[in-house]
Amino acid sequence: MTRASHLALVPEAPDAEHDADPRLTVLRSRLDSGWRASQWDASRHLLRADPADRQAALSACRVSGCGKTTRSSHGLCSVCRRQFVASGSDDVEAWLRTAERTGRQRGLQGPDDLRCEVTLDEEQCERTAAGSDSLLCNLHDVSWRAFQRRGGTDRAAWMATVTPMPRTPECLVSPCALQSETRGLCRTHYRRWYAAGQPADIDAWAAVQEPINDGVTLWLGGLPALVVSEILYVLQKRDAEGNRFDLEPARTIARAVRETAVASLVELPGSFSGSARPWFKYAVDTLTVLYADAEAERRKDIWDLRVLNLAAGRETGTKPLLVDFTPIRQRWLRDLAKRWIDTGSVNRADNVRISITAISHLSDAIALGPGAHDATLLSRSEIDTFMDLIGGLTQNDGAALSNSTKGRYVTAAKLFLAHARNDDWLDHVPKGFAFNADDKFDRSEDYDEDDLVGRAVPEHVIAQLDNYVGLLDIGREIRPLGMALSCRLRRLAYRLLRDTGRRVSDLAALRLDCTEKKDDGWNLVYTNVKARRRGRRLPIDEALATEINEVGGLVAAAFPHTTRDRLWLFPRPVRNPDGKVHIAASGLADWISRWVTAIPENAILNDYPDEKGRVQPFDRTLIYPHAFRHAYAQRHADAGTSVDILRQLMDHRSVETTMIYYTVSQERRRAAVETVASMRLDRTGQRVGAVSVLAYEVQSVAVPYGNCQEPSNVAAGGKACPLRFQCAGCAHYRPDPSFLPAIEEHIHELLQNRETAIATGAADWVIDGLEQEVAAYRNISAKMLTDLADLNEDERSAIEQASVILRRARAAAAAADVETSRGPVLVQIGRRPPEEPA
Repeated sequence: MTRASHLALVPEAPDAEHDADPRLTVLRSRLDSGWRASQWDASRHLLRADPADRQAALSACRVSGCGKTTRSSHGLCSVCRRQFVASGSDDVEAWLRTAERTGRQRGLQGPDDLRCEVTLDEEQCERTAAGSDSLLCNLHDVSWRAFQRRGGTDRAAWMATVTPMPRTPECLVSPCALQSETRGLCRTHYRRWYAAGQPADIDAWAAVQEPINDGVTLWLGGLPALVVSEILYVLQKRDAEGNRFDLEPARTIARAVRETAVASLVELPGSFSGSARPWFKYAVDTLTVLYADAEAERRKDIWDLRVLNLAAGRETGTKPLLVDFTPIRQRWLRDLAKRWIDTGSVNRADNVRISITAISHLSDAIALGPGAHDATLLSRSEIDTFMDLIGGLTQNDGAALSNSTKGRYVTAAKLFLAHARNDDWLDHVPKGFAFNADDKFDRSEDYDEDDLVGRAVPEHVIAQLDNYVGLLDIGREIRPLGMALSCRLRRLAYRLLRDTGRRVSDLAALRLDCTEKKDDGWNLVYTNVKARRRGRRLPIDEALATEINEVGGLVAAAFPHTTRDRLWLFPRPVRNPDGKVHIAASGLADWISRWVTAIPENAILNDYPDEKGRVQPFDRTLIYPHAFRHAYAQRHADAGTSVDILRQLMDHRSVETTMIYYTVSQERRRAAVETVASMRLDRTGQRVGAVSVLAYEVQSVAVPYGNCQEPSNVAAGGKACPLRFQCAGCAHYRPDPSFLPAIEEHIHELLQNRETAIATGAADWVIDGLEQEVAAYRNISAKMLTDLADLNEDERSAIEQASVILRRARAAAAAADVETSRGPVLVQIGRRPPEEPA
């Protein structure tokens, strides 16, 4: 009954039967013999995790001397967590400075873990501290408790009466690192042996026992050689992908294999729960792909792209990437589609599916024509039929498919035929069977004006959301960033969405150093992921730039072994030990959706009452990340930002896309005119009274700082001002509150011109003229603000909303005028043309 006899029962090499399994040969060729060499003991089939490893799923408890491990984000084991809660403190860091481990905690169990504290003449007891008092071994623990029962309380006095004990042999259970106490077993395994009915052959019983589950040990003894290699291969593969090093699910799987005696993980029946479920699915999918025959896969009509190594792009890992070629009716076309995909020309799994769908629609078009059974009869008519079929596609709910998606199908079909033609795969098909350059769908038709504008998160809702940014601190920790930095990153993500209007894909891909300082301020340097345009620049305010730089510095400090040029502002929370992978756009969007869900019910309200006079909660389904991009664009459009400038801010290719935010229906414009018409002033700041909408439209024209009623200028569409737009000195000038931002901006420009005139030594009459013009505009601005202040809140809100609509309508009209004008636009020195983009 020795430990050596037990070791002989555990084969260190696979037997001949297992050696003959070709799967084992495949696995052995892929196993890294040097993988975690300090943690893997091949002779004992033991793998031991290191809690100090940044990739480990568990960590040592933060309480000094505790010795236990934890999987929680707060870093406290369950016992210490209860102590912290019981303390009534809300500051973990302050509590940790005074916290001590309790006497009843059991630490990590290993040969070199906590030893009994009994010491005499500098000789310490060599037995493991594993009694009810975890500072003492079991023998001295019994002695100490007996001393207490006799009324003793002085531990030092008791310590002087006991003698340190020598180390005992290790437990007969091979993977157990504890010292033996009774019958060659540690206390825990002795209790298990006793509960099992005290088997006579204790060596045989010990040979199939697992170690005590201390959270850091995985024992692979008693498993077939193939299963051992499979588990090690899966662990190595997950390790290489940056997944957390977690032995708990592998321990569950190993136990199930021992109970069922299967020869391979892919044969293991049943299902698992908790962390073992995704781990087992990953293992089975990975091994299935590893054992699969690529040539046999090519002969199928449904491919798993991973088997053929065609699963590039974002869709990686264990998710089955199946593409079905059976919807392609013609065998020759189906074979060509397989041949095309097999070349790797389509480099993403989702693009492969789109391509196969496009070819299946092309197959449907062929089936409706004379070339259904004879490819030599194909012609341009099948292409026209294909375009008609694509044009009639609908979504699952019956709504029309967007032209953008239709365009992707057409592009995929074009690429397929072009590739097949260039590689001489279509020698038997007439050359008339081909696409033209004008076979496409206009993406601009995708936009529904009212619907797109309505997607913007309203400003009053954003103001209410700002009151709950503290709830962004509730969420999972991004290891190894820590909870504080994780919370700060979530807050920064929301701020960037709100203040920059970038897509979540653009923000997720922000480099660590994504700001640059220019003479005129700060820029955000980003990549337009959707359009694949790098090095885009967006002006941001200094406060936001400062926050980005501070957070970036903290992220860099969390990954000290990775250079800044390889780090991202938002690192991926998992499978990212070096910070070299950024968070997925869906992950960043999930932060926002979880936050919105966490905001208390009825906390976000509409800004108008219903028919019963009650203000209802705002529909939260309308608050999603991309809606902040629409809000950013709408905010600028409503403020009168020129279309050309907003196009640059949004990084739109076409001004038509930007124009959507300026679109105002005639009904809304008419209602806005009726609202502001009563607030019109003349050049002296006196109220001139309301006019009809017809008179407002026909008898005046919008110029930069108000409406003009001068007949010749009205007839010329505002381009024939006899006073060179010195409106404040003209009797035909009729401003209203919708022009206030432009007036205030013009006052600022005039003041700058005055300072320039003084600096250049201009004549006094030039300076006087500028000062008088500033005074005239200031008088008008002050009178408007006074009139607005005299209104009640509802009236003032109506004027402000009407002003927004009119500014947007004027900006759209100016942009349309610039687009359709021919020849140069005359710009008079010192004045800007009416509503022309800067």
